[in-house]
Amino acid sequence: MRKNLKTFIIFIFLMTAISNCTQLEKTKETAIIKDTVMNYNRGIIEAAKTGDVKPLKDIASEDVVKRLYLWLAAWRDSDAYMDAELKDIKYKSLNISGQTAKVLTLEEWLYEYKNTKNEQIALPQTLVFYEMEYVLQKEENNKNNNWIITEVNIRSEKRGKGKG
Repeated sequence: MRKNLKTFIIFIFLMTAISNCTQLEKTKETAIIKDTVMNYNRGIIEAAKTGDVKPLKDIASEDVVKRLYLWLAAWRDSDAYMDAELKDIKYKSLNISGQTAKVLTLEEWLYEYKNTKNEQIALPQTLVFYEMEYVLQKEENNKNNNWIITEVNIRSEKRGKGKG
């Protein structure tokens, strides 16, 4: 009887340890995914000012980077660029299923478009609230096992008023 109790306690201990390791790994993956989304948004802000999308190539698929480049190029062709600030981001949900993750965020952005030649305001400051969906794929063929953004979708958009 005592031997069965000892075996049962060891079994419970091992199962708890395995469960804790799994939870730690999931927490680590969640943090990496959130960092990837934040780095993507920071990259958009910088790319909008400079026109350079190269830094985004490490965190977004070729298709996502190409779409962003074409959008930025259209503004540049109109002699304008976006000066933006991500005021707030909240993670509504983050689901990992195998090598794919889906993230829903609530984001508050403040935009202003400026003329590339004289820095004058081309379009006034606007506050925009988004519900965004990011789809990420884990790339295990590289040594870092990075998560790459493969889709970015605007689920909803609501405009507010900017400062001034």
